[in-house]
Formats: sequence, structure tokens, C-alpha cells
Amino acid sequence: MNSSIIKTVGRFLKDLLLRPFICSIGGGNALYFSLLWAVLSVPRIYEYITLSDNFGVLILYILMFYFVVSYVITLFLGLNRYVGLFLKPIVLLLATAFLIMNIYCIRVYSCSVTYGMLQIFAETNLDEASEFLESNVSTSTLFIGGLVLLGSIFLPFLLNRIQIKHTKLLTVSFCGFLILSVLVSSVNFAFSRNLLFGGDIHIHNINEGFKVYETPDLNKLLTNPNIAQVDSIHPSKVIVILGESHAPYHSSIYGYDKPTNPLLQKDVDNGRLVVFKNVTSPDTYTLASFTYILNTNLLDADDGLKWYEHTNVIEVLGKVGYRTFWWSNQEIRGIWENVAAANSYICDESLCVPKDADGHKYDEALLNIALPANDCPSAVFYHLMGQHCGYSERYPSEYNVFKPEDYDFPTDYQRKMIAHYDNATLYNDYIVHSLMNKYQEDDAIVFYISDHGEDLFVTDLEHCGHAKCTPESRAVGRQIPMLVYMSPKYQELHAATAERIRQATEVEFCTDKLIYAIMDAVGLRFADNDDVRKYSPFTVE
Repeated sequence: MNSSIIKTVGRFLKDLLLRPFICSIGGGNALYFSLLWAVLSVPRIYEYITLSDNFGVLILYILMFYFVVSYVITLFLGLNRYVGLFLKPIVLLLATAFLIMNIYCIRVYSCSVTYGMLQIFAETNLDEASEFLESNVSTSTLFIGGLVLLGSIFLPFLLNRIQIKHTKLLTVSFCGFLILSVLVSSVNFAFSRNLLFGGDIHIHNINEGFKVYETPDLNKLLTNPNIAQVDSIHPSKVIVILGESHAPYHSSIYGYDKPTNPLLQKDVDNGRLVVFKNVTSPDTYTLASFTYILNTNLLDADDGLKWYEHTNVIEVLGKVGYRTFWWSNQEIRGIWENVAAANSYICDESLCVPKDADGHKYDEALLNIALPANDCPSAVFYHLMGQHCGYSERYPSEYNVFKPEDYDFPTDYQRKMIAHYDNATLYNDYIVHSLMNKYQEDDAIVFYISDHGEDLFVTDLEHCGHAKCTPESRAVGRQIPMLVYMSPKYQELHAATAERIRQATEVEFCTDKLIYAIMDAVGLRFADNDDVRKYSPFTVE
């Protein structure tokens, strides 16, 4: 009796575990398994062949890892015929979508899809997504991709109508390769993890593998820092303007040959605006940059803390008596909320300006917000759309100044993209100048930075947008402007600090230390450390 039960259970387990390797009418497991294995493996193999001169054994690792993954998925889908009929097309559709995305990203960004890319997409609103597709993906590409995706839905049903003869030798070979693949994937766990979650450890080491950017309520994580007020008089207005996708090499105040900054140049000429020459962002996309630029989290930090566990400059300013405001032209509430918007939660007031009557989100809507009352010091954070991808959507028609024929690029596409970007930069000049000069009568200091830059055909004549995953492109994408506007009254009341700011224009500075620059300009220090003096660009001797 016991022997019979053992044999029955053994046959059941054998039939179950071998199911992904057997193909019969109505099942289609082996063919589905093979197709899924190919769809999952091809993008990574293509990446390593395309981007690496030393791929060799890595391809075998890739094949082994995705052999195991495909086996597990097919085994699960084969547990029940009807469940499999429903889920197989869905799983293959998702796998095919990732194949298409990976091939596209490899060709355009020189790396396969990473978790960071997916999170950028998840935190992008529908308008921005449509603008990206319009700017970067041709109609023919979308059509072909749509046909491939449609085919992936119906292919599993076709496979169910096919029966192939399988031999014992073939089954044993599959089982042996499965066991070997499990062992190899387990031993090379780090590599397997990065294959699964979209990281990369052999070519670019981008995004440190699987990295989740959580967006908790910062009100529950206030650090209550001990602040020392160095100066007896603090500016009544502290303004931080957070730009978007601003490449300084397309700004005339940084030497660009097109007059994209006529108004800001006037502020430079009258001595109110200081232009910093050697500034970089912490990363090349908004999500990652905002985990650094408003708090004490440093790129080279080794304190074991998550970004949101660090002291935030908004909390610092609020603690010393400033009323804080977050005024944004990007989404800060609802399904599209993100790391940048998390900062708005700890402000006393926050506001996201709506689209205009024509459905546009031009930054000039921020100019119409009434300024804070003068009954207490104010700190205002403006978050612009700036030169966000979809450059033609970033400016109204009256700023369509630069034309494609003004440029020497070889293709019409390149000339159009650069013309749109320069027009967006010209409009951004108007916005930033206007915001700064709203505070010209106050004791005010205004910081302007961009979250990251862009690679505008600099490292690749076929690429325009966020930096690719190559060291050269990332270096370009991290270049950003930093401008500091000092009102006449600020310069009068804080003459020594104003002079230190003017003397620091050549200092190499990364905006992961922006909090220290702001605190230094306001006259604040941490009472229990000397980090402001250590990291502020205005104190470097």
C-alpha cells in the first residue's frame, strides 16, 4: 500500500515536473516554453553582443538563467489547462513588450531596461508619455511594435494546435540542462538578480541593480536638527527655482552662440546674478536627483540612511521661522506623485498649477501666483517644467524664434529638435528672470538649478534627450546650470556673504550639497557638525 502510494506520487511529480518539456495537442507547453525562453533571452544577449567586446561565457549564463525562469513560468501556467489558456497569452504579451522596450533602449540609450527607467515611466503623466513617444518613436516603429504585440497574444493558441514527438533522450537532456542552470544561476546570484531586475554589472554598472525609490510622507520622518543661526539678520525671502532638463551648453550665459538668455544676461550685467561654471547634478534623471538635491544625502555617503531619513532643507528653513511654499508646474498629487513631489508635503502650503484653457502647462502660470505676505520670512520652491522632453510643448508660439534652418546639423530631425530645445530655453530665460525679479525689492536670495541636463546629439548624432547609459553621455547629462540671484537689499545687508558667493563661480560643485549652499547664504549652520562650512561652495578657499 505504502509502495503503491509512493509510486503514484512519484509518477505525479514526474509528470508535473516534466510538463514544460512535453508538447501535445491542447497543451503546447514545450513550444511555449521554448518561445518564452527565446523572448526573455534575446534582449540581454543582444545587449552584450552590441555593447561589450568580452561577452563570451556571459551568453551561456544568460541562457541558463532564463531557461530556469521560463521553466518555472511554464510549469505554473501548465498546472491547469484553462488557467494556462488564459494566462499564457498575457505572459507572452508582457515578455514581448519587454523585448521591444529592451531593444529600443539598447539602440537609443546603450543599455537594456532598468528598474530606474520603469520607475521614471511610472511617475510620468500621460501628457509627458505621449510627448516622449511623439518626439522619439516613429509611427512606423509603433505600427510594427503593435503588430508584434498583437501576434504574441494569438501565438499561444496556435501552439496549442501543434503536436511534436519528444524522445526520452531529449527529455533527459532538458532535465540535465535545467539542473545545471539552477546550480549556475544560484552560484552567480548577483548576476542573476541583475538579469531579473534590470541592473547591469559588467558593462556600465548603472543604477546599482535593483534600486527602489520610496516616496514616504516626509512629515513622519522629520529629523528635528539643531540649527545655529550664525548671522543676526537673515534674508526675508529664500527662493529655490528647480528647473528641468536644462543643458548649460545651450545657454548663452554659458557661452552658447545663440542668444537663448537675453534677460538673464541683463541680470548678470547689473551685478545681481552670479553664474556658476562647474556644476553637476547627482544623476541624469529627475527621480534619482531629487533623492539628493534638497537634503543632506550625499553621493558618497556611507551612513546607512535612506534618502528620506536625511535632514531636508525645507525642514531647516521652517525650523528657524520661514513659512514654506511649494509651487509646481509638475504633478504633486495623486497617482503620479513622486520623489520630487514628496518634498511638497512638508511645506506649509503647496500648489500645482492646472493646464491652461488650451491644455498646455506653460511655466508662466507660476508667475500669476500671489507672492507670500511680508508678515514673516518666506521660503518658496518653484518646480518648473523647464525644457522637459517634448521640447515643442514647453513654450508658447511667440517664443518660436529659432528655426531649423538656423542650424548646421545634417538631418531635418536634428535641426528641428535643437530649434525646439533652444526655443524652450529662451522661454525658460523669461520665466526664471521674471521669477527672480519678483523679489528684487526684498531682502532676497534666489537659487536656480536644474535637476539634470540633456544629451543633445553631443555623444551620439542619433540621440537627443536624457543621457544614455554610457559614461560619456552621463557626463554630459549631469552638466547643469546653477545661478544665484542677489537682490540689491540682500547685497547691502549681507555684503560679506554676497562677496563670497561672487568669488566661488569657478568652484566645482555637485547639487547633492545644495542644502549646504542655501544654509550658508541664509546664515545658518548645524550646531552639532561643521558640514555647512565643509560642503558649501561659498566657503571653499
